[in-house]
Amino acid sequence: MVRVTMKRLSAAVLKCGKGKIWLDPNEVNEISNANSRQNIRRLVKDGLIIRKPGKVHSDSVPATLEARRKGRTWDSVSVAVQEMPECLRRSFAQTYASQGYAFKNKRNLMEYIFKKKSENTRSKTTCRTSRGSS
Repeated sequence: MVRVTMKRLSAAVLKCGKGKIWLDPNEVNEISNANSRQNIRRLVKDGLIIRKPGKVHSDSVPATLEARRKGRTWDSVSVAVQEMPECLRRSFAQTYASQGYAFKNKRNLMEYIFKKKSENTRSKTTCRTSRGSS
């Protein structure tokens, strides 16, 4: 019962909710002896009662919802493309446009791009070796 009263008093002193209050579990006796707001302020100053920090909420979810509401449906896709490495971004755009929606998903498209790149490097190395040997 004393704990509930202390939380209520502390919340009033610190101007926050009861859930934001942390009472030091090692100093229960000293906290329970505090019977006034002045005593609570002293305990706050000593660090026996602490106001917990607020939780951080990400801005991304409301931003994407607002974008969808306003009709900006491709924002999430363009962000995903922007986060790709530059070389992949160029080949991604070119391949996606040239193949005409032939890929089932992004993974298939990426595999196709990597396969083409490895073929290109293989052909370049064979050209160099054939030129060097003749």
